Amino acid sequence: MKMYLFDASALFAYLQKTAGASKVNELLKQAIRGPARVLIVSGELRRSLWQNFS
Repeated sequence: MKMYLFDASALFAYLQKTAGASKVNELLKQAIRGPARVLIVSGELRRSLWQNFS
């Protein structure tokens, strides 16, 4: 099973539909179907969300 690590920039690309969003979408679909797992760096995501949306 493949494992992917997402940082905040990958998730922002996906949410904002910018460059790289289609690749993130593809990997998330793989994780839902089961042949892959996705890990998210939550501390970085929390900090980035705070900086970008507060």
